[in-house]
Amino acid sequence: MALVKLSPGERALRLVKRAVWRTRKLLDPSLQGSERRYAERQYEQLARLNQARENLVTLRRLIGGRYLLRFPTRLTNTEKTSFQTLQEAEVVTPRICRLVVRDAFAEPTPESEGAPPPERPILIGPWTTEIGFEILYWIPFLRYFARRRGVPSRRMIAISRGGAASWYHGVCDGYLDLFDLITVEEFVEKTTAQEAQAGGKKGFGVLPNDFEREIYRRAAEKLGLEDYAFLSPSVMYTLFRNIWRGRYSADRLMKHIDIQPISATYERPALPFEGPYVALKFYHSSCFTQGPETDAFLSRLIEGLAERQKVVLLNTGTRLDDHSDALGRGHPNVFDASQLYEPRDNLAVQSALVAHASALHCTYGGFAYLGPLLKVPTTCYFTEPNFVGTHLDLAIRHLDPKRGLLGVQPISAPLALGPSGRAEAS
Repeated sequence: MALVKLSPGERALRLVKRAVWRTRKLLDPSLQGSERRYAERQYEQLARLNQARENLVTLRRLIGGRYLLRFPTRLTNTEKTSFQTLQEAEVVTPRICRLVVRDAFAEPTPESEGAPPPERPILIGPWTTEIGFEILYWIPFLRYFARRRGVPSRRMIAISRGGAASWYHGVCDGYLDLFDLITVEEFVEKTTAQEAQAGGKKGFGVLPNDFEREIYRRAAEKLGLEDYAFLSPSVMYTLFRNIWRGRYSADRLMKHIDIQPISATYERPALPFEGPYVALKFYHSSCFTQGPETDAFLSRLIEGLAERQKVVLLNTGTRLDDHSDALGRGHPNVFDASQLYEPRDNLAVQSALVAHASALHCTYGGFAYLGPLLKVPTTCYFTEPNFVGTHLDLAIRHLDPKRGLLGVQPISAPLALGPSGRAEAS
């Protein structure tokens, strides 16, 4: 009798089925109390994983059929359930994520033999969460895969918020702002509900959620698109989640991202003064908490900078996420720039203000990466070092290779300011 060689997936499925069968034997009436509850939980988990493994057949068929990303509403209820089970069981592997990216970037079949393939537009996003993940991971992720798949930037249409088009310069020629599709109030409501449903800011999996599908529909209607592909940020989150959780080395990140400085040019905003200035962007967060020590530090920093030159505060004035501004007003050399922008263009104007500043001081977080990407010396501060070290390591190694553009220090460290407004070692 000839031996049949099993694929790795078939061997894994056989092992799971065998484990389920063994666990069933444990569900004996003689088991009582905690022992029985433990056996029941094990059986439920193994049965769920078994179902997810079997649903991989459906996943491969859909990806191979190249209609998953273009026509998500055509999935049957059974197929949608299969994907949801896969995502919840966390068996959407990096290889599946790469297949989804490949499918989104693939060119459609030519209408006739010998004819060039039509250039189907790709809706990229929508990006609704933190700035840091957008500029440190999402845009470099797009740049890498677009170059690898040979996708021209003219096919890619980024969907973000706050006028972030300049960040995608050289990656996506097209840009559509979320606030052209929904109101600010609807944005806050939808993103809050989305975070509650996903259990956090990051959505995992390969299928877009209901909010993203609605954005794609509105974007296609506004742009007059009939045939298009799209790529959700959840694919990137799923690909990188085990690296962020510390299960794999951060070196794996560099296989899927291409970090480059922002190449767009900015005009200087209309400020009520001429000459150089220092930009400040402070907000309260889990690593920059409220308290008397924080208030005292901000007072010392503002007064020390304002004695030397003009200071521009990048307050938002509008609450778009879970961060709150940490700066006040009152010093004659301090200008509050929130009057220069509104939610529709707040990131565009703030980027221009940072680009023309001699230095940037801010809370350690996503906004701190914007300064080095614009080649502006940046010093960021924290009260509690409860942040993910992978992000900081990546930023220091790839945003600041000469260690001159990014400094990170606790507010308890001695504060020494140079003549240009940069923080210097004391």
